[in-house]
Amino acid sequence: MRVTAISLVIGLVAVFVAINAVREQRTARNELAALRERAQQAGDQLIRLEAENTTQRKEIAALASHVPNPNDLAKLRADAAELRRLRAQSSSTPPRAQIRKLADVPPPPPPVDDSSAPLTLDATVRLSFGETMVSGGWQSQSAGKRIFTLLTPTRLDDGNVVIAARFVEVPEAAVETLGLKELRTEVRAAERYSTFSPEAGAELVRALTQTTGVDVLTSPRLVTRSGSEATISIGGQADGEGISVKLTPEVQLGGDSVDMRMKVVLPPPKAKPEP
Repeated sequence: MRVTAISLVIGLVAVFVAINAVREQRTARNELAALRERAQQAGDQLIRLEAENTTQRKEIAALASHVPNPNDLAKLRADAAELRRLRAQSSSTPPRAQIRKLADVPPPPPPVDDSSAPLTLDATVRLSFGETMVSGGWQSQSAGKRIFTLLTPTRLDDGNVVIAARFVEVPEAAVETLGLKELRTEVRAAERYSTFSPEAGAELVRALTQTTGVDVLTSPRLVTRSGSEATISIGGQADGEGISVKLTPEVQLGGDSVDMRMKVVLPPPKAKPEP
């Protein structure tokens, strides 16, 4: 009986030992699985870091390829300095504008030897307010000079139109420098005109005032309503020695442009004395 009890105790102890061994084995397996999972996660993270590192190296290499060479920087600075010099040089002459035909001027008749015929500008031109229209290019009574007309319309707050008119004599040598070469004409009726933006028109006026030999014959200002004619007569009209200006502005819808109907009559150039 005592032996049986001892055997039973030993058997129970063996069972407990076996159960504990199984539990420890299961715990060890769980811990091993957890370690393997963490190792896998660490490996994946290492792969991502290596990929990011590769991408960053490529980006750094690309940025480095865009860093300008010091020699290239020096060349760019020299080119910029030259560009500034050319701009400063070109600012001394007004920008050239597109030359256009006057729509309302009929084809000039065949040249005739009529030294008494006046110089005329008779047309309608659409201008934006502030633009300057330049026409003329006739031979002047002054030897070696040509006459040009400059007309600049602006609008007052009350709706009236102000027209600044200038009549200038320009030496032949300065006509091309001022960008007016294409307006020169050998016929009595002006047939071409050019328009300048407000900025370019102001620059042209400035260049005219600073050019040696340019004479301002007259510079009247006319104020009139849209659709009403404004007239200025300068000098003697009876003997054909004066200037006659008739301008009728027609403000267009929107109020930012005007159709300028104009009729300008100037005295003809003086006949050359017979040898």
